[in-house]
Amino acid sequence: MTTEASGRTLLVCTSALVAILGFAACVDADTPARFRREEGARVATEIHCPAAQTKIVELADWMVGVEGCGQKKVYLDISWRGWVEDTAGLKDREPHDSTPWTILGTPSAASFAAQGLRRAGFEMDCGTEGMLSKRIDDGQVEVYGCGQRALYAVDDLPASAHLGDRRRFWRAVWIRPNTPAKAPAPAPVASAPAATGTTPDACRGTCYPPARCLTYAVNAPTPQTASGCFIPCADSACPSGMTCTMMNDGPGKVCTK
Repeated sequence: MTTEASGRTLLVCTSALVAILGFAACVDADTPARFRREEGARVATEIHCPAAQTKIVELADWMVGVEGCGQKKVYLDISWRGWVEDTAGLKDREPHDSTPWTILGTPSAASFAAQGLRRAGFEMDCGTEGMLSKRIDDGQVEVYGCGQRALYAVDDLPASAHLGDRRRFWRAVWIRPNTPAKAPAPAPVASAPAATGTTPDACRGTCYPPARCLTYAVNAPTPQTASGCFIPCADSACPSGMTCTMMNDGPGKVCTK
């Protein structure tokens, strides 16, 4: 039995119910201990790992991370559904509708630091020290740390069967190795043609996937070309909060807000 399982469980009793109903209504406030008691057997089966070799950490008072036998999983406590798995990269994650708002009205960077950094540190094997985040928009941040990069987005799931009762949280859209950007190819010598099939990166490596550097014609008084970072609609579905728009005097069909 692990230290977490053998530790004393913290109980919070509602004094108002004691006075009104005459008995103590107590809630288990030790989230890892509660999860192990309710789902320990299930998780041991899912990750094929003995309970003694698993570690459960609290990521929020309704979210835990489970680590054992070389695997990591995240579970959310959705009261009317029980504990549901929300591991990054899981193909069958709970259906959801991402929305471009931030938690408690705070800027995305502050919201992520308060509500999402602990989860990102667990999933990226990095802890929370030394990790960097970059705001993409009000509901998305890109995270860097321990040789990895990830995209986290604000999301929500029903917390109960009551309409409008939602749990808002940060979840990983993807986590990838942070491969160093390749140095831009040197410009071809004037007397030598560029290699067939290659296009210089006019954006100088400033575009982050799924955005790509696109060069397009601009119908100005004098015809010219321009370049910028765009997400072509034909390549992938537009991220939450963006729609596929045809820019005739631009790069064509791209995702816009």
